[in-house]
Amino acid sequence: MNKPKLTYFDFDGGRGEVPRIAFTLGGVDFEDDRVPFLVWAERKPATPFAALPVLEIGGQTVAQSNTINRYVLTGLCPTDPWQAALCDEAMDAVEDIAVKIAPTFDMAAPEKRTAHAALAKGPIPFFLSGLAARLKANGGRFFADDRLTVADLKSSALGQASEVGRIGSRTVRSGRSRCASTRSALRARDPRTARARLLRRPHDRKLRESSDASFRSMSLRRGALPR
Repeated sequence: MNKPKLTYFDFDGGRGEVPRIAFTLGGVDFEDDRVPFLVWAERKPATPFAALPVLEIGGQTVAQSNTINRYVLTGLCPTDPWQAALCDEAMDAVEDIAVKIAPTFDMAAPEKRTAHAALAKGPIPFFLSGLAARLKANGGRFFADDRLTVADLKSSALGQASEVGRIGSRTVRSGRSRCASTRSALRARDPRTARARLLRRPHDRKLRESSDASFRSMSLRRGALPR
């Protein structure tokens, strides 16, 4: 089987970060197709929904970030319907933030500063506070299922996306630190090095506390992805 090809923008974080983490820590050889913003307009028509990420396996493609997350990380998706709903709730809330940040990436500097100030003043703290409240309601460690799920990884990528967009303010930075604890070491392609860098920081306890076995398999969909 051909190795998976994940296409996303040329920065760490955002909607493409969860499958990048999964492939890297799972030891899956994949093509990390990073699209510079300057060529996005040329490549956009070739995507299913004029958006990224897109995952290609064996000549077939699938789009939409949460769909890709669930496919790649089946074992980190709860099987209980209620816990699965809580997981989806957190991922959808992160998407609500992402759709507000993304349009600012290609704004001119003055317009971007104004947009970021407005986001930092209201919408982003609102959603971050909501995520923090849901995290607390579910025990304070994980968003669902009392274990690491794809929702925790999704929320971790939010902090990097906010940094790429240069969203400031103490409130937003504080919210990011609560809801975004996972960092990737994708520049180091060796998965053991990537995992070591991820887990050695004190604020990544939720990853350290999860079982090593779940990361060795990375809960990748067996039989669907090459090892």
